[in-house]
Amino acid sequence: MKNINVEIKSIKVSSFSANKGEVIVAVSFNDGKDKEINKTFKVGDGQDAAVQVMRDIRKVETSLNSNFDGRELFENHANIMIKNEENIMKSAAVFLAKVFEKVKALGNKKVADGYMQLVNEVNTMKVEF
Repeated sequence: MKNINVEIKSIKVSSFSANKGEVIVAVSFNDGKDKEINKTFKVGDGQDAAVQVMRDIRKVETSLNSNFDGRELFENHANIMIKNEENIMKSAAVFLAKVFEKVKALGNKKVADGYMQLVNEVNTMKVEF
């Protein structure tokens, strides 16, 4: 069994659509090499989104590091360990909830006053771990 250590570096907003209620985030992580995945979310629960991010990182790492040769399944299995996972999960959930809240506010905004400022805030939102 291979042990793969993954360190999540950051999550940032790549783009969003207030009309559709969607947010695309870029998740940067390192397993010995810097990598990035993009994940699209419907505006919703930050905790659920954070769980999906962790699940997707595990899927990516598993597919990159597991090689089944037809005989020995366990020897070729990758054990993915995310550094400081519990704290990152909490921080990611809070961050994503804030992003969703601001995108929802943009979708509900009826006047132009402060609209561009809120758009710029969302576009520059990022959390580093």
